Amino acid sequence: MKFSEMRVLKHILVLFFLICLIPMMVYYFEFSGLDKISWILAGLLIIQFSFRKRLAFKPFYTSKLNIFTSKYSKEKTFDLQKDLLFDKVLEIVNEKRNYHLLDSDKETFRILIGTSLTAKSISENLYLDLVEIRGKTKIHFTSVAFQLYSWGKNEDNFTEFINNVEESFVI
Repeated sequence: MKFSEMRVLKHILVLFFLICLIPMMVYYFEFSGLDKISWILAGLLIIQFSFRKRLAFKPFYTSKLNIFTSKYSKEKTFDLQKDLLFDKVLEIVNEKRNYHLLDSDKETFRILIGTSLTAKSISENLYLDLVEIRGKTKIHFTSVAFQLYSWGKNEDNFTEFINNVEESFVI
């Protein structure tokens, strides 16, 4: 199944959930109204945002089965050693106002960056995995938006981040 077909399937499943499952829950559990559904959805949202700040939950947020997030992954190779690029990325995150370091692991060379609130999205997680191959370092970049549609924000995150890294090498 192609990526575009998966995206359509994801939206169909969410639509099915909203149209069918919520009224069924109201009927079978005898909810008195939409207020309880609102509390359930608010609770799910709070849980979603509570766990997002740890690298350990990356598999949950990047899973194809997680239909409540929009994901984008890409790779970029730099002619630099892994530990130097790791330190350079941390330096960039500390300098830029729209990035927030949420978690990092120097042993596995993994970094989790949060982005600021924008008109297009609430926030995104940027997962970076650095892998060294023959003296060069490949960054596995994954942007996860906490909404069904990313409105191109995930792709913009990749372009902006790579531009920031490349600009940091210019003297």
